[in-house]
Amino acid sequence: VTGVQTCALPIYIQELQTVAQYKIPLKLFVLENDGYLTIKHTQHAYFGGRITAADPTSGYTTPKTAAIAAAYGLRSDLIENHDGLREKIRAILASPEAVICSVRMAPDQPLVPILLQHRRRDGTIATDPLERLSPYLHEEEFRENMIVPTLEA
Repeated sequence: VTGVQTCALPIYIQELQTVAQYKIPLKLFVLENDGYLTIKHTQHAYFGGRITAADPTSGYTTPKTAAIAAAYGLRSDLIENHDGLREKIRAILASPEAVICSVRMAPDQPLVPILLQHRRRDGTIATDPLERLSPYLHEEEFRENMIVPTLEA
């Protein structure tokens, strides 16, 4: 198995049985931020910071990744900080067995780059074009780096 795929662990949890049964050396890194970070950011941005069903303070808790791995007989690991980060990742990737590794993140970790939306005067919402991720480059630098015509929101 090669490449990188991101997903919410509970969505594909049944596939862990396939990984265990066929001894697929999958390496799964689960970014743990105590909930749904992107939903929380959206709720902060558009609902005045009122959070619902996005983290433990608003009624949502996440399952324990190590317990899920154990339920399928898979190895688990944990990355809690930057100490020895490169070595730990290399060791996990070099392992001949499947590993599910939890990577602890701050519950309020900023997401960058990010595609921003803006409310127009008429109340509708416009999304920036995909090539205009925040944090924004200065206009001149942005245009110099574009190899295709730009789109405007």
